[in-house]
Amino acid sequence: MEIQWGPNLLILLCLLSIQLVLGQYPLLDFSRPQSNGTLSPSNWTTCPGSLQTLPVSNCSCYLIDEDDLFFQCENVGWNHVQTILYHFEQSGILQEFFLYVRDFVGDMGKFAYTSAMNVTAIPGASQNDTVGLYWSGLYIDGAPEVRTIAELQWAQHLREIVLRNFPSLSAADSNVLPINLQTLVLRETAIREVDINSTLARLSNLTHLEISHSLSSLSIPSFGSDSSMAEPSFSPLHLAGIQTLILRNNSLRDLPADLLAGMSSLHSIDLSHNQLSTLPSSFFHDTFALEEVYLQNNSLSQLTSDSFHTTPYLSILDLSHNALTIPSQLINRHTRRVEIVNMRNNRIDEINEGNFAGWNSVRILNLANNTISSLRRGSFRGLHNLDMLDLSHNSISEVAAGSFEGLSSVHYIDLRSNMMRVIYAGFLEGIRLEYSGLTVDLDVSDNKIRIIEEGAANVSALSENGTHVVLHLNGNSLLCSCRNVWMGRYLSTANTSMLPVELDTGSTAMYCVDSREMMVRDITALTEDNCSVEEPRLFTTALEGIFLAGSILFLLTIVVTLAVLCISLHRRPSSSRTFYPAAYYNPDIYEPSIEIKSISTTTL
Repeated sequence: MEIQWGPNLLILLCLLSIQLVLGQYPLLDFSRPQSNGTLSPSNWTTCPGSLQTLPVSNCSCYLIDEDDLFFQCENVGWNHVQTILYHFEQSGILQEFFLYVRDFVGDMGKFAYTSAMNVTAIPGASQNDTVGLYWSGLYIDGAPEVRTIAELQWAQHLREIVLRNFPSLSAADSNVLPINLQTLVLRETAIREVDINSTLARLSNLTHLEISHSLSSLSIPSFGSDSSMAEPSFSPLHLAGIQTLILRNNSLRDLPADLLAGMSSLHSIDLSHNQLSTLPSSFFHDTFALEEVYLQNNSLSQLTSDSFHTTPYLSILDLSHNALTIPSQLINRHTRRVEIVNMRNNRIDEINEGNFAGWNSVRILNLANNTISSLRRGSFRGLHNLDMLDLSHNSISEVAAGSFEGLSSVHYIDLRSNMMRVIYAGFLEGIRLEYSGLTVDLDVSDNKIRIIEEGAANVSALSENGTHVVLHLNGNSLLCSCRNVWMGRYLSTANTSMLPVELDTGSTAMYCVDSREMMVRDITALTEDNCSVEEPRLFTTALEGIFLAGSILFLLTIVVTLAVLCISLHRRPSSSRTFYPAAYYNPDIYEPSIEIKSISTTTL
């Protein structure tokens, strides 16, 4: 259950039916003096409201919902909650109510309600206890000082408890929750010292359990024991009545194989946003009624065909944001009711014929944000009932003829943001809807499409079958190539909406780019006389691109090597150069001298 919290410090008191309250139960005016109990209303500072007054000191309260009497207050602690519970007890109202608290002040304490109030009219679990019979929900968002949960067993009909942001929660006794509790939500709550097993074992009526942003492991020391001495241990939850189990946004790396033992009524499990790398092979062994599995945002790299073989009613499987390829036989004769499979953002780089054999029941398949580079003939055989296929944001550069063969029920194929430059003949081959007169939206927007070959539309086969295809081309730049001339003739037909293939560019006209004259033409004016025979392109397939990149890298390596050799040869010292010692240049030790020699000459 998702609870929306207000922006302020608040307490919401929900007492159903304002007409009953105002017309038949005037005692709900909390400013009225009370005769029962030992606490005097004169000791409370009341907060004025437009219709009623709440006896909560130092608060600011106002009515925010006249239909159900929702009050919003600030600066709320457990003593204030006790006051409100006490006044409800004295009012005589026989309507269920819910209590919403934000930024709870102080601690709660064990048996805080009965001991602090000291009111004989409110025994712990008396059959005459109006509060215990009609208090149905407690929601607290933010309680930084709470160390222990108050004793709540006396609240016999408290069905929902939601605790969020309890950073210091611990306890000394596991018997604090009401036995009839049906929904327990713990979010951003420090429960690492709580023995979940002993706390939940008593809650035989629990149907919804959520523990999120709270766990790092499912091996938790005993509740109330010395955590430094106790060995972490785990036993199955054994909650036979649980229908929804949410353990998302934790730091779980491993799961006990028998975590779900005995959960024969489990309909939905959410283990998303953890750090799981694998699942035990028998993890879902007892979950015969399971319908929804959410495992997105983990680190799963492998699933086997036996992972879900004991879940015949499984209908939703979310495996997005993991590290998976397409698991062989993931959906088989044991899981023939799966309708939605999300494998977005995984490591799927290719689709082979037979990958989807047995996936007859799947209606929605999401393979977006993977690394698929091409589609082959028969890639999606087996998906006879598929309604929507998402292949957007991959690296698809080529779609072979017959790639969509067997998709007899598809209505939307998303190929946006891929790497296609040419739509080849046979692109729509194999799309033959089971019933005539239906439309298939095929979106190839935001690719790099320059050419659409004439045979790509498969016009004759679609006309015969009565299938209408809308090809969305937004964000592409078609060239005024002779290979695109057929589109000009095709679009010149009087009523384009009656054509089996409708070309949609997001505007009333369709244009092409003439690279020779650097101008844009209306493609309907493109003829064999003014078209471009060769369209400029570097490469059309990923293989050509890899070859070109490798060639450029090879040439650069040769150029750099030659440059290094030239520089090295240029700097090599000459063998005829004279090198002088350092002392030769030192003026301190160099003393010049002049020597005069006499030269005698002899005349012959």
